[in-house]
Amino acid sequence: MKHQNYHNPYMSGKSVINTFAQSLEISYHYGGKHILDSSWWHETDVICPLTKMFYILEGEILIKIDNKEIIATAGEMMIIPAGVKHDYCLTELNHAHKFWIHFDLKINHANLFDHYDFPYKISIGNNPLIFSLFNQLTAMKADETTWQNLTKASILCRLVDFYIKQCPIKLKNKNDFIWMIVEYINNNYMEKINLSELAQRAHLSINQFLRRFKTVMGTTPIQYINFLRLDHAKHLIEQTDKPISLIMEETGFYDSAHFSKSFKAYFNYSPSRYRELYKKI
Repeated sequence: MKHQNYHNPYMSGKSVINTFAQSLEISYHYGGKHILDSSWWHETDVICPLTKMFYILEGEILIKIDNKEIIATAGEMMIIPAGVKHDYCLTELNHAHKFWIHFDLKINHANLFDHYDFPYKISIGNNPLIFSLFNQLTAMKADETTWQNLTKASILCRLVDFYIKQCPIKLKNKNDFIWMIVEYINNNYMEKINLSELAQRAHLSINQFLRRFKTVMGTTPIQYINFLRLDHAKHLIEQTDKPISLIMEETGFYDSAHFSKSFKAYFNYSPSRYRELYKKI
């Protein structure tokens, strides 16, 4: 499956998956659930073109990255980004039971992990939801039907999003002004933001800023801001009983006609009609 766009439900502005939902390319390649109890499971100087994710159910595994040894134990998830050289083996326990998956995750054709730093492992304990998601994904057959691919993309997005939301993340290149502008927009999209202000923050002319932003993000600043506002509005309409007029104001819209027209263009229904239909689900 290639270039499968998946639009996540609204999450906080700091959610990377939600931030780039419009330009997200995600593809599950393969995975499984294995019991390892032999020293044969080891390899050095591995460079995988796909990102790896593990969920350890029992025992321990040892991963060596950048001359640092990382031991992942039961109840921990681990991510090894594509292209990262690593060694792996069992520990002295000589036993591990784990889920594993290999996948691609790109933003505008670039690997997500090229832009952000994540911890290689997180502790989540015995998590029934994550167990179920891994179990569903690894049990699915290699099937290229659209429905199967959408299901795989949906499950994979939930796993990656869960991982990201459990840990601190930071930009790898703090000098990349576009990513700094994106973070500013993520934290302030509910307020009035204009192109002149954003261009000034990037120390560029408006035309230069527009070209650079679209190259990196695959969309214009205004389209991106509207996407965040509408996605937030959709979440509030689904999860609260707040009046539509209040939701409009809280998400950065100041004209009801424009808000209704924009919402309908994005979600096919007016805000009020969307709420009616959602409540019937």
